Amino acid sequence: MTVKLALYAQILAGCLLLGAIPAGASTIDIGLATSSTGTITTEASGAGTTGAGFTGTYDNYLLTVQAADPTPINLASGTIDITLPAGFGGATAPLYIYVTETGLTSSQATLNFQSSLDVENLPSGWTETEATYVNSSDQEYGTSTQLASMTVSKVASGAETVAANGVDAGSDFSLTEVYEIVSNGIGGIGASTASIIDPAPAPSLGSGISGMLAVGGVLLGWKLLERRRQV
Repeated sequence: MTVKLALYAQILAGCLLLGAIPAGASTIDIGLATSSTGTITTEASGAGTTGAGFTGTYDNYLLTVQAADPTPINLASGTIDITLPAGFGGATAPLYIYVTETGLTSSQATLNFQSSLDVENLPSGWTETEATYVNSSDQEYGTSTQLASMTVSKVASGAETVAANGVDAGSDFSLTEVYEIVSNGIGGIGASTASIIDPAPAPSLGSGISGMLAVGGVLLGWKLLERRRQV
């Protein structure tokens, strides 16, 4: 519990230093498509802090998708049981899952981002690619600037993290994760999780919360010393 609280405090401090607004005013949408350039159908929407979720069938795929951003810029999503009906055995179009968060703001000229993908039980014959994007126009499903791209195509679990530093996100921007699922028509994926975070730098003396605490401590010391001298 102590580690979790310390980590949250560090993320919050980094958010304040970067001038990023917490996700309370943001919106998360989950969209599905069968082409990277085709129409995206929004299946679920929700506030950033509470998130959005979808469970149902889309183009023969049975899937569950959940996404939320409970902390300052930490868009995390998960897909569970992406499967095809037993005995389907036919060709199927790739599945594209879009998770987008709009309504994010920052006063900084550039931001640092970190993308991660963790896949469990990817069956032979399936490939999963997760790409992350930032859009400086705060566009829903905006993919104008790619942050990272990761592909897993093996039976065992796979995890990867990619950093993108010094990105011009704009003052009002959106973040989007795109899962591209390619199957051989047999079986399904056990679980996948992905996230885009704005990693918090360790606060340094003279800046942010640490700086304020340090300066406050110095001022308090001077005040006490002055009162002693007066006595």
